[in-house]
Amino acid sequence: RQEIPSSVDLNLTDFRFDDALLDDDQSLLSSLRMFLDCGFIQRFKISRQTLCRWILSVKKNYRSVCYHNWRHAFNVAQMMFTIMKKTSVLKLVSEIEAFALLIACFCHDLDHRGTSNSFELECDSPLAKIYGSSTMEHHHFDYSLMLLNSESNNILAGIDENERQEILSIMEHAVVSTDLALHLKYENCSDKLLAYSKNRLIYNTIYLTTGVKERDYFLKLLQSKTFDLNQYDHKKLLRAMLMTVCDLGAITKPWRIQYRVAQLVAEEFFTLGDLERNKLKKQPIAMLDRNKSKDLPNMQITFIANVCTPIYEAITLYFPELKQLSQRAKDNCRQWEILALQQRQELDYDEVINHAETTIE
Repeated sequence: RQEIPSSVDLNLTDFRFDDALLDDDQSLLSSLRMFLDCGFIQRFKISRQTLCRWILSVKKNYRSVCYHNWRHAFNVAQMMFTIMKKTSVLKLVSEIEAFALLIACFCHDLDHRGTSNSFELECDSPLAKIYGSSTMEHHHFDYSLMLLNSESNNILAGIDENERQEILSIMEHAVVSTDLALHLKYENCSDKLLAYSKNRLIYNTIYLTTGVKERDYFLKLLQSKTFDLNQYDHKKLLRAMLMTVCDLGAITKPWRIQYRVAQLVAEEFFTLGDLERNKLKKQPIAMLDRNKSKDLPNMQITFIANVCTPIYEAITLYFPELKQLSQRAKDNCRQWEILALQQRQELDYDEVINHAETTIE
């Protein structure tokens, strides 16, 4: 039996964690260490062999896409683990909730194809017909369920049916919460989107009719001091925010890590753009357009400023220990601003040279 290194040796409780320092085997051992250190193996009577098989199966069922792969899932789980260890979150959520959140982090992008929900809808794909809104997120959850329903991977086998159902319900909400569209207003949703949502109609209607961003609602509750974890909807909102904080965690890493990950995200997006151009015969939007790859710094600036920073500032109001995440997101935004400025200066210089060469000719 191979010895499992401690979380200290693996640097698992550091918000600056860099998964590139670990090989695949170490990522698997690190995953096992998270469950051990949280006490989940004993609390939920999990066979170590079963847990090992489940972790291996989860890893195997991530596709070899540029970004939404096993390493991304592992990083999201590591961020959640670190939050559990470095903040008061475990005093605010139950063991069942914490266990479900960690499982959800590992599973939240299972079988990701490198495509988006909008692409699946436009293709009228089988997945879009089944799920409708949050298409891929619902698929990720159902894929998670398929693995858990396999006897050899059933890490929930040691608990009673009531606890199992509670865990699965929390997992589903957590995984679907990683759809960033749920942080945006829904006033302009299409009829087609609603028509596809028959089996999720109640869930979708809640979001579609309120037109309120989850992030803004969370912030409003905190600022008005009306956030109350005794209210189930508020606790669900906290879990959703934690999932998003972890899912976007790469934006809060030291610059060298953030830059490296951004290149992976960009390449996956550009591959999707190529697919849209070839399969849908349409011009992809800027962030998916390989011909506009030089605009990456400006796109990152917009994404961090409009999506990421507000989320991290909101969560910091509740967990001051997470201030470093918000700060590093802002620091990285400044680094992208420097890159954007350098690019503009280089372009200006190129224009001068080209003009001079044309004049000489």
